[in-house]
This record gives sequence, C-alpha cells and structure tokens, in this order.
Amino acid sequence: MAKGVPLMGRDPDGKAKIINVDENGNVKVQLSGTIGSHLIHEVRGNAQLAPKDEITVIDIDNPFIIDSLQWRTDHPSRITLRLLYRKNSTLTSEFAVLDRSVYRGILSMNSISNAGHPAFSIVSFDSENNFYKVETRDKLIFPEGGKIIVNNNSSEDTYTSGWVILGREFQ
Repeated sequence: MAKGVPLMGRDPDGKAKIINVDENGNVKVQLSGTIGSHLIHEVRGNAQLAPKDEITVIDIDNPFIIDSLQWRTDHPSRITLRLLYRKNSTLTSEFAVLDRSVYRGILSMNSISNAGHPAFSIVSFDSENNFYKVETRDKLIFPEGGKIIVNNNSSEDTYTSGWVILGREFQ
C-alpha cells in the first residue's frame, strides 16, 4: 500500500508547502484553532393559550439557525407565530431564510395559506376539524439572535398551539 505522493505548492503568502495525497487522490488535512462551536436545540411544546396570552418559545442572544420548524394550532387566525430577530440589539418583526430573503415575521395560518408564504409549506388546513399545521421550507436564520413567540389574539376564547423546532445556536 502506497503511503502517498507529496505535492508541492505555495500558500497565499508565497511560502512553499508540501501536502500528501494518498493513492485515491484524497488529501489529509489537519485543522487547528477554533472553527466554531454551537449548541443543538430541540424545542417541543404544546399549550392552551388563554385570551391575549403569549408564550416565548425561544429567546436567544447569540446567532442561531432553525433547521426545521413545525407549528400547529386549532384556529386559523387568532393564534399567531411571531418570528423576531435582533438587529443592532433591537427586536424587529422580520426573519430571514438561508438565501437571505427577509419576510414579515408575524404569521397566522390564514396569512400563510392566503399568501402562499415562500418560507412555509402547509401540511394541513382542515377547517372542519379545526386543525392547521405548517412547516418551514428552508432554514431560518437569526444572525444576531432573536425570539419566537406564540400568542392568542382573541380577547374571549382559549386556543391550543404546538410546535417542534430543531436548530443550532452559535457561540
């Protein structure tokens, strides 16, 4: 078995460098220093929201990415999902997806259904059984941190909402 073939080249500073390539053409690389660390988050919840009630699902000061978000509720307009990101230490009612498109961050099932929201797909919109569910189409990014809040806009009725969020927080 061959040990590898040394290849010579120059780094960006013009210094000569040698790397070893194995018989399959693979290069072995040793990285040093901090590449980046992150925490994995899995947030699951189910709640009865009283009139005008709200629940903060996520409140993170560091940059984070939501890899997937599923949200369900039993009312198409009274329960809203607020995706807020920090911009210069101020919360704004917008959020961004991985391609850097920015969207208004206050959503109801009706607003997602009626507008055909580009960041969310409808999984179920069943007005007969009062079951509405959506999920993200792409990763959501919060470059300076942010909050996710579920709230009941009704002044009289209690509704149910649930969520499953998978994401990463960067240190």
